Amino acid sequence: MKKLIISILCFLAAIQFSFAQSNIEKLLDKAIEEYSQNPAAAIQKYGSDDFTFINAEGNMLNKAQTVRVASAGKLEDIKFTDRNIKTYGNITIVKGINTARWNIGGTIINYKDAFTYIYQINGNDIKWLSAQHSLVTPKDRNKAVYREMNQAFNRRQVSDYGKYYADSHEVKGIGKGPKAIDEFYRINLKGFPDLQINVIELIAEGDLIFARCENTGTHKGDFNGIPPTGKTGKIAHWTVNRFNAEGKIVESWNLNDNLSMMQQLGVIK
Repeated sequence: MKKLIISILCFLAAIQFSFAQSNIEKLLDKAIEEYSQNPAAAIQKYGSDDFTFINAEGNMLNKAQTVRVASAGKLEDIKFTDRNIKTYGNITIVKGINTARWNIGGTIINYKDAFTYIYQINGNDIKWLSAQHSLVTPKDRNKAVYREMNQAFNRRQVSDYGKYYADSHEVKGIGKGPKAIDEFYRINLKGFPDLQINVIELIAEGDLIFARCENTGTHKGDFNGIPPTGKTGKIAHWTVNRFNAEGKIVESWNLNDNLSMMQQLGVIK
């Protein structure tokens, strides 16, 4: 009985945490959308009284100064990629890559910065405490490229592999060049046409990116000689990718939890 009660409490806590995370993401998305439409107004609305902005050049601005700078031009386009959200109590830290195009007096200025934003969130009340932009490092860039490539794959929009992979790229165990990439995706999508790869964690070290992922798919086609079972499975997937100086992937190592996959498909017990 004691174990059952603990299990129920843990389950309820997980539900509450999931709901809290979902609510936070909705609040952040709303604030970002408003910022995209009118940066100065969004900073004025969400910025705390002691809001601080440190730009990529190292200059520190208070709230009034930041609003004044944001009012000096027109934000024509902005994207927040490789977004990572961490919550500690009522404090939320968001990191990622900010790519923006500003029109300042007819002059177009393009920015690409790594950002760290800190918010205080209580219920539906959100306060923007601080923002810091810094130059994008190769590690930041590589993580953003990998996440963009993964999202494009999940949407089946990877039509130009050259955007993400070098011509000499090698998929370990399959081959080299564009044909190897095609073969890698063909093998997986033939067996699991609805395959989705969810990135759980990215770690950058030198020119390498390690991704811990979770793959979900329905076995609707032949996969390594196994006829379709119609069963849906979820397995762990790990991949290591090496990038060149241009930010393109040159080597990939992939590992799936095949034992769990076979058990979920009913091939083995």
